[in-house]
This record gives sequence, structure tokens and C-alpha cells, in this order.
Amino acid sequence: MSIADESKTSGNFSEVKTSQTKTSSPEEYSVFGHYHRPLTETLKADHFNFEPVIRCLEESGGKVVYRPLDLISEVSTDSNRNAENEIAAYDGFGIKHLNQEQNAVCLEEHLYGRKIVNAALMGLPAFSPITCTDEEFDVARARVCILAHRVDSISSTWYQAFTYKQPDENNAPPDLPADWSELATEIPFLGIARGKFWEKVHIDVRNSFVAATRVLKSKGLEIHAADHVISDLTQQAASLIKNKKHSSEILASLTSLSHKYRETLSHYKDFIILLPAFPTPRAALSKHSANSTNRELGLYELIIPSLLANLGAMTIPCGFSSSGLPIGLQLIASKNQVPNALRLATLYSEHANWPTVNSEN
Repeated sequence: MSIADESKTSGNFSEVKTSQTKTSSPEEYSVFGHYHRPLTETLKADHFNFEPVIRCLEESGGKVVYRPLDLISEVSTDSNRNAENEIAAYDGFGIKHLNQEQNAVCLEEHLYGRKIVNAALMGLPAFSPITCTDEEFDVARARVCILAHRVDSISSTWYQAFTYKQPDENNAPPDLPADWSELATEIPFLGIARGKFWEKVHIDVRNSFVAATRVLKSKGLEIHAADHVISDLTQQAASLIKNKKHSSEILASLTSLSHKYRETLSHYKDFIILLPAFPTPRAALSKHSANSTNRELGLYELIIPSLLANLGAMTIPCGFSSSGLPIGLQLIASKNQVPNALRLATLYSEHANWPTVNSEN
């Protein structure tokens, strides 16, 4: 029996209602451009446009700090590097900054979900929100990733930075469920991704995932099985992305896969889906080859659903491996469920109280 089979029930797609919960806004935000390029050079079609985000943060009273990128040394681009170096190559400036600054909130451009993966491996919460409409969506277009030590700091940053996308008459944060019992009534479908991919997930990751879902059930949340979240489509997309070639043929293939994948998830309507952020703890990466074509589960395949379907994705710490390395729980949310996903992540993080990277230093 798979992990998801434990919770298989019929879905209940009720209308979402919410109540007000306030969050405090961070006083300072660190913004990193794309690798070593000046921030102004990131404002291209294939990069994330920080300009409106920065404007919203400044208008809300926040202080935006541009961090110098030339202080971060480049990593080797050797095509023969192993999987652990492959992941390390995308640690990013935000994670390095959070290693030193406990109260920092970082916004960083990322591509193909790699910052989410690295935050999970480093034991940090991170959130990649929906930043464009389905009509504007392009799988190969970079997104923004918000990183911090506290989930409520990420939530507040999202409210402040992305109100220009969904403004209301008061320009106020969305209403949120006040507690677990209210949250349980606000999520139409909370699912665990089900499939054979679990056979390729490290035992420590599976154990941490099961423990996290037991906490959610104990708080009154009803969890269902979600099929086709990880499938042949995500496997094909992961294989294309792994090649790191942005040819017109590969981009066309990713676009085609995106259309097919969104169709497979369309019957879930409003939902939050749970799955691991990464199939193995960082220490176990040596058993994987970055260039392998034989394994069934690619290094980034578990983050692919949010990329193909233009969904918000978040990772939060959910435990540690037997060797003491952090493991991340991923939440993927449809557009209307993003506020509830952030609230669920906040409540779980407050309950579990897992330490984040360097949190005691």
C-alpha cells in the first residue's frame, strides 16, 4: 500500500470562505538579481521582472536592499560533476545570505524550481508564487523565490509584493483561517500525491513525510489520494530540463507537456497537494548520477508539477534524516488555495518547530 492509499477518500470541492488573521511585515528585504548580472539586466522576457515587486514592497514601507552578487564565487560548470555538486551549483545567493542573517527575507530569481529544491535540502522554508496568468505562462520563464527562516515572514512578503497582481479595494492581505479547525473547513481538497514514484523516494524522506501528514490528520484535516501528480509527463519534463538546452524544440516540447499536464489536474479544481520537495536527503545524493538516464525519478521531478501547471509551490522543513540532514515537505496549491497553503505551512511550522539552517547560531 502506498503512502497516499492510507488516506484515500472522495474529494469535497466546496466553496472557500476565510476569516481574518494578521501577519507582521518584515522591515527589510534582500533582492538578488540573476547570478552575476546587474539587476537591470534581469528585466528580460526570459527572466523574472523584480520591478513591480520592488515597487510594492517599498510602497508598503519596506526597505529593499540590493545585495552585491560579485561577492559570491561561481561554481564549476563541469558537465561531469556529480549530483551533489549539481545541486550545490544552484544554492543561490538568498540561501547563502540566510546562513548569516537570521531575520533576513530574500527574494531571488530561479528557474525550473531549483531554489525550492535547495531550500528544502538546506532546511529552509521557501515559496515560489504564481506570477503570471495561464495565458502568459512559459515553462522556461524564471520565477521569483521568497526565502526566510519563518513562514509568516514569507507569507507577509507575498501579500505585500504581489497585491498588484490581485488588488482589492483596501489593498489588504487576503483573509486567512484563524486556526486548524477553521482551516480544515476552508480547503476543498487536500491530497497526497500517489504513484510508483514513492518506491524511488529515500526511506528517511518517506518517514518524515508520513510523520508530517499524521500531524495534519491529528489537527482535523482530511487528506485524500491524488493521482497523476507525478507521471510520465513530469518524467519527460524533468528529462528535458536536465539537459539544460533551451532550443526551440525543447521549449516547444515543454509547452506541449504543460498543456497536457494542466488538463490532467483540471478535475481537482481548488486544491493543495502534498509531496516531498526532493526524493533524498542531501547526503544520499552521491548514490545518484546527475547524468544518469536509468533511474525513474529525476533530481528535480518532484518540483515539476508546479512548473508545468503554473502553480504556487512551497517547501517547509518536516524533519531530519537518520544522519541529521533536513528534509522538506512540499505544498502545491491552485490559485485560490495559495493563502490557505501558506496558512497551513505556518500552522504546521509553529507546531513542529523544526530548526532552520543556522537558526541557533
